[in-house]
Amino acid sequence: MLSHLLPATIVVAAIGATLGVADPGAAIGTSPELGSNETAETTAVADVLAVRAKFLHLGDGKVVEDGVLVVTDGVVTGAGKIDVPNGARVVEHAGHVSPGLVAARSYGYQPWQETNEDARAFVPEFRVAYGFDPEFPRLEDALAAGVTTVVLAPDERQVVGGRSAVVKTYGGRVLTPNAHLCISMNGQAANTQRFPTSYAGIVSSLDELFTSPKGVYAEAVSGNLGLYVRVGPRHEIDRALRFGKSHGVTGTLVGAQLAGQLADRIEAGRFSVVLPETGMAPNELEQESMKELADANVPFAFELRDANSFRASAAVARRCGASEAEALGSITSTAADIARVGTSVGRLARGFDGDFVLWSGDPLDLTSRVEAVYVNGKLAHGGDQ
Repeated sequence: MLSHLLPATIVVAAIGATLGVADPGAAIGTSPELGSNETAETTAVADVLAVRAKFLHLGDGKVVEDGVLVVTDGVVTGAGKIDVPNGARVVEHAGHVSPGLVAARSYGYQPWQETNEDARAFVPEFRVAYGFDPEFPRLEDALAAGVTTVVLAPDERQVVGGRSAVVKTYGGRVLTPNAHLCISMNGQAANTQRFPTSYAGIVSSLDELFTSPKGVYAEAVSGNLGLYVRVGPRHEIDRALRFGKSHGVTGTLVGAQLAGQLADRIEAGRFSVVLPETGMAPNELEQESMKELADANVPFAFELRDANSFRASAAVARRCGASEAEALGSITSTAADIARVGTSVGRLARGFDGDFVLWSGDPLDLTSRVEAVYVNGKLAHGGDQ
């Protein structure tokens, strides 16, 4: 329930009263009763939802006080200092509204057996979207934390693990089944039971695949398919950056906890970074890394492992020196850009999906609570359901 929201919870505007008609059904195109030989064309009526909020975070760094968000048939048609359309259903919210949160990489939000192929090190044809289970229980946990979009990716123990997918946590929608080609240049991809067994073998194999590339490798080089590169320590980040420069490719470094130590090179190579969840008390090196990434204007986002602590990573980034726009962007707009769905989610702007969260306070304040979550304009969690 939203009974503690002020000044009201969800207020549904009376369409008949708004339009000045005695029969509300007439206002929405309801036909009179027809005889057996009569026909009539039914007029589709738009479903218009308006949210009046004390603070509206648009996802581009702008915050509108006393703003209005309008969603029509699941798509944002207005956001900012605008009027409520006549006949709209209205939600009055005395707190903050943000875009639905976006996880640029997730772990444990799909059946494990659908994420990997143990027998082979190179499975470019593997598509994790085929194993997407919309009823997977942990997706509901993510939704309850305000996360509406996640990247599902193959396991990182293959040198070439296949293709990631971007999905909604509610409604079973796959935004794209081919977001990134996922490769690993970390120690886990080296396996004593099969080739390659070393870092040198990983690099040699990838050099061969990306020299005169074909198929998905050509798509990654051209930029038609994103490239996720799983790395860990500094030497793995260095190796990935040298590989990218050698083949003229760019992409996203995933799991690079101390990527800030090489922030200038990452920025020069036009890479972005998906950082591990920080926890509430990151060590000094992790804090410095986040500040260095922000200072170098390297786009960064965060992995989703525990939905209850996902937002904390952005709050920590803010505390470590990232701007408010950079911190919130790391779990909304920037994360959506990295996930290659930045034209449809992660922002409250015309033409974007109507995914948004009602918060009791500022979304970067960890004392704030999720009051309700909407996906494509539909109440998906919380509220008066």
